[in-house]
Amino acid sequence: GGKYIWPSSPRILVEEFAQGPHYSAEIMGNEVVGIGTASFGLPPHFVCREYTYPAVLTEDEHERVIDVSLSCLRALGLGWGPTNIDLRWTKLGPVVIEVNPRLAGYPNPR
Repeated sequence: GGKYIWPSSPRILVEEFAQGPHYSAEIMGNEVVGIGTASFGLPPHFVCREYTYPAVLTEDEHERVIDVSLSCLRALGLGWGPTNIDLRWTKLGPVVIEVNPRLAGYPNPR
């Protein structure tokens, strides 16, 4: 086996895997300027294989992604620059995966 170079932690975090299509909201200031969708390879690597702009969403889905994204900005005190929010659309609706106060940073496949 491999040797770990960091100390062990007595705490762990276990999260449910959010199953569903992946979306990314691209935001400048407090305005969603685009919503894209990505397809990934199989676990455990989840390599991004394709990215499509704009994502094909119903008007209701589009508005829900925008509402959730802007709620994240307000909750985190963002809304002053570029932000990238990754979500998955689950059976319960949009679930936020991560919020990045920066431009999107995917290594887009060619």
